[in-house]
Amino acid sequence: MGCVAPVYRPRDAEHTVLHQVIALHLEAFLGAVAEAGDGAGLPKFVEREFREFLLCGVFEGGGARFRCEGCAVGAGCA
Repeated sequence: MGCVAPVYRPRDAEHTVLHQVIALHLEAFLGAVAEAGDGAGLPKFVEREFREFLLCGVFEGGGARFRCEGCAVGAGCA
């Protein structure tokens, strides 16, 4: 079976409820966690994951592109 060029559909993560809630409340949440504990807040890797989630699917955050080595068609070659 030959390669079929895939149809690219970009993610629209920025318009999901989860993304909007995290974007709106992340700073307040991080501040509240720091105040409630010893001032250290969440582990750095947890904060980093929240921030990276907010960039996921955003073109300004970068991207990746794949192609078939056999026919130079985009990912999705069968």
